[in-house]
Amino acid sequence: MGFFNVYKERGVSSSKIVSKIKKITGEKRVGHMGTLDVEAEGVLPVAFGKAVRLFDFLLTKDKTYRVYFQFGAETDTLDYAGKVIFTSKFIPDFETFKEVLSQFTGEIEQIPPKYSALKVKGKCGYDIMRSGGDFTPKTRKVNIYSFQNPEIINENTYALTVNCSAGTYIRSLVRDIAHSVNSYATLSKLVRTKSGCFDIDNAALCCEIEKNPKSFIIPTDFPLANMQKVNLTDDEFRLLKNGVKLKIGNDSFDNAAAYYNGEIFGIISNDSSGVTVIKSYLYEGKNA
Repeated sequence: MGFFNVYKERGVSSSKIVSKIKKITGEKRVGHMGTLDVEAEGVLPVAFGKAVRLFDFLLTKDKTYRVYFQFGAETDTLDYAGKVIFTSKFIPDFETFKEVLSQFTGEIEQIPPKYSALKVKGKCGYDIMRSGGDFTPKTRKVNIYSFQNPEIINENTYALTVNCSAGTYIRSLVRDIAHSVNSYATLSKLVRTKSGCFDIDNAALCCEIEKNPKSFIIPTDFPLANMQKVNLTDDEFRLLKNGVKLKIGNDSFDNAAAYYNGEIFGIISNDSSGVTVIKSYLYEGKNA
């Protein structure tokens, strides 16, 4: 079990990457830790084996993107692959563009794109819209921590780096920033440069991973590096593994990475009643 830090190419779906990793590893339990739109590229952490049990933990991690705003038109999908629905001849100057960014820093409310992986009554937004249906997305709160390195690409395209919370829709951000300066814009390019602790500098294409998979495997506890660590005794290991309630340590804690004989056992916590709970069981050593 473990992870691959995959570089997802533009035009390739996240689910297709998962299928490729299944073939490479021969493992049925494979999943990505936060989807990327088909037209986006960049970091896509993919877990296999018991590491997929860390999905809920990793999905909430912060993200970083390099974002390209193309002013002059807005599409129904809010990216370049969609149908143009609004146009404007007004292109904000670069200084105005930079000044308005402060309005979108901190906690903001967003309306997600209709064309997205957003689930509505069990159905994907993409599927609803492409089948001729419609729906009204619910507003959500997200955090934009900072905008960095603004850049002029050409006369109607600007780029910048966005550091944000998980769940942020960059296409919606591009739309809303353009509306705030009385214009329209479309996301012309999106590169995810960081997802939690997975960085683009260490990402590899699937074709590279396929040639030598073992050299690209990232240990299961890699994303847990900054988490409190607990070393289990023989008795604690045996009791926890068999579902016996006990308390480990004298303090309560939300999450800790538990190890046994130098191997990751899982994520544990001491709940309010003082009982140790296994949140994710990851152990694959002897007597697993």
